Amino acid sequence: MVLTEAIKTKKYNPISYMTKGIFLPTVSLDVTEDTSGNEEIDFSLGFMYLTGDPADTWQILIQPSYDFTNEKIYLQTEIATTAFPLPLSLEGLSVFGLDGSVENDYKLSSTIEIPLGNSPYSFNFSTALFLSHGKKNAESAFFNFLHNGNILSFSSIRNANLNPFALKGFELGASLWFFDTKDPEFSLDTNYAYNFFASYCLPQVLPIQNPIGFTYNLPTVFEASLFTSQNVYEEEEALWSASATTTLFAFDFQNALSNIYIQRFIFEAEYACMQGLDYIDYKNPLDNFSHIERNLFKDSVAISAHFTSSVIVGMLLTQLKIDLGATFRYHIKDRKPEWSLLIRFH
Repeated sequence: MVLTEAIKTKKYNPISYMTKGIFLPTVSLDVTEDTSGNEEIDFSLGFMYLTGDPADTWQILIQPSYDFTNEKIYLQTEIATTAFPLPLSLEGLSVFGLDGSVENDYKLSSTIEIPLGNSPYSFNFSTALFLSHGKKNAESAFFNFLHNGNILSFSSIRNANLNPFALKGFELGASLWFFDTKDPEFSLDTNYAYNFFASYCLPQVLPIQNPIGFTYNLPTVFEASLFTSQNVYEEEEALWSASATTTLFAFDFQNALSNIYIQRFIFEAEYACMQGLDYIDYKNPLDNFSHIERNLFKDSVAISAHFTSSVIVGMLLTQLKIDLGATFRYHIKDRKPEWSLLIRFH
């Protein structure tokens, strides 16, 4: 006679894991030097709370900080989930000033990848809805503005081998944005904007093979964009931009340190440039090329060193990555050095 015992099961509840995250201190320090040789220092201090569930269906980040230079309180939140038919990501940034000013920026986005059979080619589509809410000071009324962005690209980028830096292929894409014309920062004569971008990944420059755990054959990524800047100058009006980023050296650690799993150390070099414009005419795009001003051209070189890590929640490694290191950048035309601490989540 075979005895069987009923196995009790219960429905998986990812919320029960949300209180088992980790706290990490955060520091942001940017030091720049103006043309007169005076140093400008931006310093902020805070902490972050990271959590998720073992199945990686939910990832949550909460990061409050205080900017001592501008006397403002920042609250950054990120929620990413794959619990629905489409992956969703919600990002928020709230800024509170001592003068009573409030600015809340939210972004809800989703990305879809459509592979073309067994080939390395794929179509990628992402859409995002932006909401800005706040007020200029304690006496002013609240404002609300909505924006929408859509990106479509065709890609063949893939790993040439087991090395994570050995990317091979290209990507071509375009984006279309719609704006709320009532936004006081809106300066276009249309309620839309568009841009085009391209990238090419070269798995190695030097004709040598890397030993396991090392990378030093100079894998390089080239990027370019039209009617926008997608490199370090992304916040400025640009006719075009371009950059090249090379991994000079990388070493795999693959070791755990408390709740952080350190994956690798990376040493990179970058050249970035852009041609600025006072105004981009989206109704007559070819006219933008007839009034180029050389004094609006900018370029810079940079070197950075950072560790890439993953967060451990409970006994499992999550997909949330943390880059921690430092960057030195020299603006060639302005002859201005700049260095900063690097803290990046992805």
